[in-house]
Amino acid sequence: MKSSEDPSHGWRCWSSAARLCEAVGVQFGLILHATGLLLTCSAAGDWPEFRGPERNGHAASTRLPISWNETNNIAWKTAIHDLGWSSPVVNGKQAWITTATKNGREMCAVCVDIESGKVIHDIKVFDTPDPQHVASVNSYASPTSAIEVGRVYVHYGTYGTACVDTRNGKVLWSRRDLNCYHHEGPGASLLLDDLLYMVNDQGYALCIEATTGNVIWRERLNGKHSASPIYASGRIYFFSEKNLTTVVAPRRPGRGQAPNQQEN
Repeated sequence: MKSSEDPSHGWRCWSSAARLCEAVGVQFGLILHATGLLLTCSAAGDWPEFRGPERNGHAASTRLPISWNETNNIAWKTAIHDLGWSSPVVNGKQAWITTATKNGREMCAVCVDIESGKVIHDIKVFDTPDPQHVASVNSYASPTSAIEVGRVYVHYGTYGTACVDTRNGKVLWSRRDLNCYHHEGPGASLLLDDLLYMVNDQGYALCIEATTGNVIWRERLNGKHSASPIYASGRIYFFSEKNLTTVVAPRRPGRGQAPNQQEN
């Protein structure tokens, strides 16, 4: 197993686009602005990561609203301070969102009660005295978190990754040593399945143990990577910009098998 310490480029972690979140008793589409959250009502379950419980971006609920605004099909509205483009994650009666000041010097995690809209926790996770440049179309809190019972994993790219106790808001572990250069700011999300997976655009893949924050493995893949990995049929697929696919078996203590690279 190679153990590269190259920190030169931004981590593109697990997941692709999804904007519909679900919660017990209430299902809602969450639109995160600099100023607040809007919720639309319906029925449903948890939404533990960016692409949802089935990791395909699909919600199982029916009778979803096809339109909403601040007065129509909204259960409640709660202002969230500062700016974040991450999607919410939901477990039980909690929805967690990340946000950061526009200058990137303070990075926070906010927990909202999905039934009332009341803010339960508002935690400053990291201070960053000298953050890198971020594009005007991005934010310092764009990566989406991952959540399970009792724990939420928040990620801000090079600025830090942390595990927060969802019951009391205490930080259980954090890492700020997985540094990289983001170009235009962080923008990808975590996979949670006992392990957290990510890859940067220079092809350095990383696996972190979710319970401790310890690095399980770190490996240089072939080529540059711009796409988030996907999970299918018990394997993780990393796609390079040169149409090479690295197939990984998510097993301990390492990857369980050598990467299988093939042209698309």
